[in-house]
Amino acid sequence: NNQQDPTVIVTCSSTDLGCTGPQTDPAVRQAINVAIDRATIASKAFAGLPAKSNPAFVLLPRDEQWLADKANGESPQSPDAAEAGSILEAAGYTKGSDGFYGKGGKAIELDLFSPDGWTDYNDAAKLISEEAAQAGIRINARTVSDAEYWTPISNGQFQLALYGLTQSLVADPFSNYSQYFATKSTAKVGDSPVSGQNYARYSNPAVDKAVDAAAATPDVPAKQRAYAAVQTEIARDLPYIPVVLNASQAFFNVKKFSGWPTESDLYANPLPYLSVASAVVHTHLKPAK
Repeated sequence: NNQQDPTVIVTCSSTDLGCTGPQTDPAVRQAINVAIDRATIASKAFAGLPAKSNPAFVLLPRDEQWLADKANGESPQSPDAAEAGSILEAAGYTKGSDGFYGKGGKAIELDLFSPDGWTDYNDAAKLISEEAAQAGIRINARTVSDAEYWTPISNGQFQLALYGLTQSLVADPFSNYSQYFATKSTAKVGDSPVSGQNYARYSNPAVDKAVDAAAATPDVPAKQRAYAAVQTEIARDLPYIPVVLNASQAFFNVKKFSGWPTESDLYANPLPYLSVASAVVHTHLKPAK
């Protein structure tokens, strides 16, 4: 059971790049972040298999040296409706007679979708909708076909979607920050990113500068400073709201071959869909005695 890849609520976040909807307000994203019950989602939607997500998007304990602020080492596990309300009220939202927050007479109403048949995502989306409602945030969860899922994510014509990021396979979060958070990895709404997978349409000059600085040096303290700058920005802005660190499972038949990765000797990621890792595993296999 390998817990590696962050399941997130991806938000279309940048009005400058053409995103529209209440989720473009960081306060709304911050409120959702504290309103959801990650422990219940992990238990009920993901069969208790995931690990805890974090807003720094590092893989712990592997990436401990890159985590600048321990407060960003774990997302809140239990919901705090009062905190969600405080965040929204500080940003000018008020609660209507129906118990839901809005601004200027217009209630927050958000669309959250996931691919039909992805039962863990579908169940998580329902729970997120229910938990957000407890905090006065209306999120409507629905399921869509694969085509209806990938097209809006690619072109940015969406508000919220359940989505999976791919964690770096090396002990360094650079690829996460470059692929998912850098402006060069995104595109305006209506276009698909040419390189990278910044589907949140997140664009932040401080992050771009720090990603470039990290790319330009092998020096560990310099990289740590750059990653600290990235983490400060993304943990506040939450273009991807972390949900859980999802688990994938690998199964081996030891009858004919030995040398498979084990928890005590995890020399390669054992997941079968990782081609480079599979090649490394093959070099370690020997006929069973």
